[in-house]
Amino acid sequence: LNMIYDAFGEGACEDLHVVPVAIDYERIAEVGAYARESRGGEKRREDIKGLLSSRKLLQTRFGRIYINFARPISLRQFLDEQAAAKPGTDQRTLSVQRIAFKALYEVGMSVAVTPTALVSTALLIHRRAISETELQQTSDFFYTLLYSLKARFSPLLLEQKELSVEGVVHHLVQQGQVLVENGTDSGNVHYRLAEDTHLE
Repeated sequence: LNMIYDAFGEGACEDLHVVPVAIDYERIAEVGAYARESRGGEKRREDIKGLLSSRKLLQTRFGRIYINFARPISLRQFLDEQAAAKPGTDQRTLSVQRIAFKALYEVGMSVAVTPTALVSTALLIHRRAISETELQQTSDFFYTLLYSLKARFSPLLLEQKELSVEGVVHHLVQQGQVLVENGTDSGNVHYRLAEDTHLE
């Protein structure tokens, strides 16, 4: 970004657009390593063994992939607005940082909300077992909240919300990440996270 900024400043082109792109999967490819590092674990160094094992990883199915493009950011317009806010100041480093932050913000706003994300959030806020009805209600709550915030949804979630949520729960149960318990309220089944698990 620094090189692009400098080239633009030297007159390489009249304007330049930064296009934020959000690329996300329904499941994280290296979810185990991601969970370990987020808990403070050290990032493992890449080596030949890791490279060879990645072949198996690349053959694994991680669900659908979603690619969303945010509105392009005009570098000229962005810098003009910055200059108008604080005229006469040299803000090269600050401007580059602000462009980067804006691009990352737009990427975050463009990420697709998937059924897996919806169900995982509902389960993670309840560290106890919750009923099937409560899980559906919590998922519906977040769906409505995100919809009001104009979040982007995966086509599957928009078209078949109830069925897609059921499908995710079934997958997580099969993977052993979510356990099924018999409930006391009219036989309604309950779900809870398995101990020391991460949701894919």
